[in-house]
Amino acid sequence: MMPTEKDTETLYKRLVIISKLLAMTFVKDMQSQQEKVKLLDEAGLSPYEIGDLLEIKPVTVSVTLFNIRKKAKVKKGR
Repeated sequence: MMPTEKDTETLYKRLVIISKLLAMTFVKDMQSQQEKVKLLDEAGLSPYEIGDLLEIKPVTVSVTLFNIRKKAKVKKGR
């Protein structure tokens, strides 16, 4: 029996919830927002997804990532 479109949509929604719960588990013990943003970015989440999980604006996530990358570039260049 082939899954219906509704079955596929339900499965997708559940997978999204599971992935968010896993992501939050990884960052729950981290103190700084910057560390959380960096780890979630490295896990492949978009700024919108990170913002949603951390309850911050996506633009804040983008600025944080910009600053992280800028610092890494400066350290690498020394």
